Amino acid sequence: MPILRVETNLPGSALPENFAEDLTKLASKLIGKPEKLFCIILHPDKSMLFGGSNEPCAFVSVSSIGKIGPELNQKYAAELTPFLSEQLKIATDRFYIQFLCREPDDVAWQSKTLAQ
Repeated sequence: MPILRVETNLPGSALPENFAEDLTKLASKLIGKPEKLFCIILHPDKSMLFGGSNEPCAFVSVSSIGKIGPELNQKYAAELTPFLSEQLKIATDRFYIQFLCREPDDVAWQSKTLAQ
């Protein structure tokens, strides 16, 4: 159920052609869950400011049931930050990555929560 959401003020045309696929592969490797469970959501063309500037910026959210915590988040940040910066051509000081740990009761799939 891992969900990665990338919101950016970049135009959609600036996103690399295989960005979602490459992000899925990296996240699957890092989080240790199969690619088929990942949901990647890309939101380009957002009206965004970061630090009062509309220069290229982003906000990234990583949600997962388990596999989120202080030590793991540091590991993920160390891998995701350069990937996102290189792929999106956004400076590392122009985006945040938020990590959210979800409970199985908070997510449903195929008419049931994942706790069932």
